[in-house]
Amino acid sequence: NALLNHMKAISIREKKASTGRMTLASTYSSTASTYYDMSDYGNAIMYYKKSIDIQESESNVDESALATNYSNIATAYNMSKDN
Repeated sequence: NALLNHMKAISIREKKASTGRMTLASTYSSTASTYYDMSDYGNAIMYYKKSIDIQESESNVDESALATNYSNIATAYNMSKDN
């Protein structure tokens, strides 16, 4: 199942977070998308925010990816009607 594999990837990448923070951010974003597809908007928003927190703390932030995460949060809030 996709979610189980995302959680395994997160567990591995969190152990190496100091050397691969942007990879961890990407994994959080992918996990958020899986939650979104499952209509679990609360968890989707939580993982998009985790990704954003990492992206905003890095000097080499991919602004396009950051904007996509913010847009995805807005869509998830809209879908959850909790905007």
